[in-house]
Amino acid sequence: MRSTQAKDSKLEKTFVKVAEKMREKSRFGHVSNAEVLKKAAQKEDTMVLYRPKILANKFESDVLVYDGAIDKEEMQKWVAKN
Repeated sequence: MRSTQAKDSKLEKTFVKVAEKMREKSRFGHVSNAEVLKKAAQKEDTMVLYRPKILANKFESDVLVYDGAIDKEEMQKWVAKN
């Protein structure tokens, strides 16, 4: 799971809380470098889930972008579900 946020955004603060709570179950990372975002084809202020290749299949995307509310509980549910 990776978050790509502008510095000091509400999404960043919420993402950090979710990552701290769920770090035993998932790996989390945070990126704010413009070159890295461009290479990954991601926009600022997005939360992206990357499925490992070992879990990849032809029926599900290996990259998911969170489009829900910036809410700790909603984000936790989304991470757990995916």
